[in-house]
Amino acid sequence: MFIRVRYVCRLLCLSVFLPVCLTTTAIVEPSGWGLRIGTWFTASQSTPKSDVIVVLGGSTLERINTSIELYKDGIAPRIVITGHDPDDSEDWEVQGIKNVLDTADIPQNNITWLKTGSTYEDAQRIREQAHIQNWEQILIVSHWYHGRRAICTIKNTLSDDNVQIAFTPAETKITLTNWWRSEDGIAGIITETPKLLYYSVKYRTPLGGCWSDGMDPVKVIALSGLGIPLSLFLVMVIRHYALREKKLDIPNGRSSHTVPTPRGGGIAIVFVTIVLLLIGIADGADMPFKNVLLFVACSVSVAGVGLLDDWWRTLSPRVRLGIHFIIALAFVVGVSAMTEFYLPVLGNLELGMIIGGMLTLFWIVGLINAYNFMDGSDGLAGTQVFLAGSAWALLFFLEGQETLALLAGLLAASSMGFLFLNAPSAKIFMGDVGSTFLGFSFAALSVFAFAEMGNSRLPVTSVLMVGVFVFDAAYTMLRRARNGENLLEAHHSHLYQRLIDMGYSHSSVCTYYAALMTLSAAGGLAFYFTENDAIGLVVLVGILGSYLGLASWVTWLEADHIPGSIPHGELTTDK
Repeated sequence: MFIRVRYVCRLLCLSVFLPVCLTTTAIVEPSGWGLRIGTWFTASQSTPKSDVIVVLGGSTLERINTSIELYKDGIAPRIVITGHDPDDSEDWEVQGIKNVLDTADIPQNNITWLKTGSTYEDAQRIREQAHIQNWEQILIVSHWYHGRRAICTIKNTLSDDNVQIAFTPAETKITLTNWWRSEDGIAGIITETPKLLYYSVKYRTPLGGCWSDGMDPVKVIALSGLGIPLSLFLVMVIRHYALREKKLDIPNGRSSHTVPTPRGGGIAIVFVTIVLLLIGIADGADMPFKNVLLFVACSVSVAGVGLLDDWWRTLSPRVRLGIHFIIALAFVVGVSAMTEFYLPVLGNLELGMIIGGMLTLFWIVGLINAYNFMDGSDGLAGTQVFLAGSAWALLFFLEGQETLALLAGLLAASSMGFLFLNAPSAKIFMGDVGSTFLGFSFAALSVFAFAEMGNSRLPVTSVLMVGVFVFDAAYTMLRRARNGENLLEAHHSHLYQRLIDMGYSHSSVCTYYAALMTLSAAGGLAFYFTENDAIGLVVLVGILGSYLGLASWVTWLEADHIPGSIPHGELTTDK
């Protein structure tokens, strides 16, 4: 148990590098490269028409510039600036704001200044002006983390008034030189968090749920966190049942493990993910409810086929593949297809509904089976799911997609709970019930993301988020096809299996793959959020190079008959 706990702790530490890797992709500030985080939280085309744009206190130039853009786009006819005394000639920030407004050629009678000293006072003055001016729709502009406290405070203050509140974050560019000092950087978050807690106690503002169009980060984090101990408990129960009922993975010619081991631990992952997801959307979802129900039906069906194969009856590969195609087709018809994708230099490539639908269908079926193929080493699949789920959760969190962030977080959390008994050396295996469910879930995440956000970078991002498993499965399939092997026949020739056969421990292989997955997921985030073609091209070439490097390294080791240089671990495997 100590070894497994140590492995899980190592994985948690590794996952910290995801946001670090994302930040370091913004390399050259003078050339305009960098990550613009303001646009991650709202789409300009969805910004509602308003009576007034309110720029909250501490009105930095980023907030003013964002407000000017909204004003010129005709979002509102008036700008209100809080937190400053316009007659204070010694306030250099006031002078800077006035200069920007003069340059923008906005009439002075369309600008109102409110002298305030706190966010709570901002809310009170805004309420007074709303009554005087008969405002019905107010658009708040602030930085995203400060805006969380501000929008909650203002909504609480105006809760009894017939006034609608919307929020748009000021766009901020974070680069290597200002990631710490910027208001949206680490320093700003550290100083703002105590204020958020203080306001929640003194003014009874909620910690989440009112700062960005239905996004409640506290609920997402709390339910995801609950998934870890709940998954661990259920895995322990399932292991006890599987031992008692002899639901065991018996070693065969393809197996590396020598001791019959319980399987079916993936049931816990399925149960925790589905139940907590339904609890999370009980008070409403920010995506069509029918899509959530369709996901539940399709994913449970995939898992059910896997469980049947695990515990009762072995289905032929053709039958399983046929069932997977039927389920995937139902999902694509019910939700949508990915109909365009973006590549650096080439730009957006339109696929159309027919070609896009076919590729989406094969993507879902392919990922279901890729995860099943790759679930063959202690801790490997659980590790990859934790990292991929965390990366997806971060992306959806930054985009304000609560339901998708919750689903991704639950996949990561339930897999983390499972890892406590599956990390080397494993006490229980996930089984097809878990691996196929996870493969379908990650494919569904990408389809949902495209349906909800329509970003053409999502298809490539989706591949990068699970790129290690996709590459290993695709490379092995192509290699076997070249050798004239039956692709539907069971085998033992994946890259990770070849490493284990050469003597590398399961823990070592998992660590290698986790490091590569961290790089791939960080690259996926960078590819999605960066607007620079050069960065996107570097990301794609670099990650593909790392994949090919893995394949070349394994081939080189085999050719020279070099044994694993890291001490052997327990030779147990799921397959």
